[in-house]
Amino acid sequence: MRIAIIGLGAIGSQALLHLSQQEGVQAVGYDLYSPGHGFGASGGENRLFPRVGTDYENYTELIDYALSVWERLEGDSGRTIVKRAGYLAVGDEAAASRSHIIRAAAAGGTPARILTRAQLQDEFGFQSYREGDIGAFDPTGGMIRTDAAIFEAARAAEAFGAQLHPWSRVTALETTPHEVRLHLGDQTHRFDLAVVTTGPWVHQLLPELRRLVHVHRPTSAWFLPKAARTMRGLPAISREGQQQYYAAPTFDGASLKVGYGGLRQQNLASAPEPAHTLIDPDELGEFPRILGEYLTAFNPTPSRIAHFFEGYTDSSRPIIQRTHDRVVVGVGFSGLGFKLSPVFGRLLAETATDRPGKLLGPLRESIPSFPL
Repeated sequence: MRIAIIGLGAIGSQALLHLSQQEGVQAVGYDLYSPGHGFGASGGENRLFPRVGTDYENYTELIDYALSVWERLEGDSGRTIVKRAGYLAVGDEAAASRSHIIRAAAAGGTPARILTRAQLQDEFGFQSYREGDIGAFDPTGGMIRTDAAIFEAARAAEAFGAQLHPWSRVTALETTPHEVRLHLGDQTHRFDLAVVTTGPWVHQLLPELRRLVHVHRPTSAWFLPKAARTMRGLPAISREGQQQYYAAPTFDGASLKVGYGGLRQQNLASAPEPAHTLIDPDELGEFPRILGEYLTAFNPTPSRIAHFFEGYTDSSRPIIQRTHDRVVVGVGFSGLGFKLSPVFGRLLAETATDRPGKLLGPLRESIPSFPL
């Protein structure tokens, strides 16, 4: 069976890796740029992950599977992909009741522990806390380096026999009863099945998904510490409540990347274009307040700022299903896909080959079927 994977970002590269190891499957990957680029939903250099407390059933088992995939890629390549620096979640009392990680820490039975405001200030004094704040620290969480994770997954797939076509624009997808045809300019490539994981570009190949997948344009900014020692042992950070933000130290330990709620970011009416990556000084948004009131140990002026693009659904649940007998789509991960991308990539591969495994059973059942 010849299967094309269109879009080799976080999810597509993992689907390619899983399919490349399946007996009887010839996997071929296509990307508009090259695996590991920073324009799509994997932009921003790193992603945060806790090991406890999300809304997916058997999440810890799933994240441990994802970590095992990345650690295997680390061992094969010698490149650092995962950094277990810990994960700190903070919120006011109202937000704490909605925070999965804080609820999990309060319930016990996990490595995460609850922290009062005084304990937060004592142990994690790089940011300021408000009256009523409560926190949870998961020492087994941390960060994933996005470009390395994607690049090494694609390279490993190639070692297993997959073919890669970087810098290749698939302009149209044509299905027939017997095959699916990929049009690349004046070329036509024929396959038995196609897996579409083009993220915010999905409307170009599957315009019927325009009403279901909305393109968001989040902004990340990097800030240098006022004192270099601030960066020592810094964990991944998220804050819920009246002011939301997330932050993570860069892998070289030089600065802190900060972002805030994707739903507050600018939406795009069309697929991303190069002009959408340009930065306007007026787009600093909530960063001055976040740095001025909370992350006070850092210089308030960013040393770097960048846009990237993500596909969101109204429910924040991804679309993983067949749109046609010969087309499987995996999009709309709503800013929540990277930490479980090896899981979602495997789920797409199982969907494409009709070879479901037991590990992903609860996850498969939790993902709704969208009317296409």
